[in-house]
Amino acid sequence: MSFKKIGVCSIVAFAFIGCGTSQKEGKNKNNKVQMTSFNMSSKGSANNIKINNIPIFIKIHCAEADYTKDDIEINYEKSNFEIPNKGSCDITLKKFTISNDIHYDLVEEKVLFKTEANPNPKERANIKINTTENLLYKNKLNNYSAFLSSEIKNNLIIIHISEFRGIKPN
Repeated sequence: MSFKKIGVCSIVAFAFIGCGTSQKEGKNKNNKVQMTSFNMSSKGSANNIKINNIPIFIKIHCAEADYTKDDIEINYEKSNFEIPNKGSCDITLKKFTISNDIHYDLVEEKVLFKTEANPNPKERANIKINTTENLLYKNKLNNYSAFLSSEIKNNLIIIHISEFRGIKPN
């Protein structure tokens, strides 16, 4: 099995999520499609408290490969996922959890990243931002909101999160 580093990501402002990706030569036993493996890890800071391994939940949809995985949790114990190395895939960051009582869910589902898989396993997958809009996340238990925006610089995916806390309803 050979691995090749192909990218890094971070969440800044409210939390920091670092992501590294690698390609894996291998076959998915169910459909015999070459798979590309992505690895992620997370670290954060909120209210001067350091948070490690922030659980994030992603959805992957690859139309050409007829492949969909919903609510994939990326955390300390499980930091990788695979996508088919056929066509393109949409990756949505659906929600993230800062603590037991602070959970943020995406308000309107929008694809944050698109991957364009490369049939040559020696070439890295192309990852790009799909939307330049700020994505709105809401905490269902209180009046907290968070906006997420992202950018890519020199193969570094940077995710910015800004949290807004309102007055709790009676």
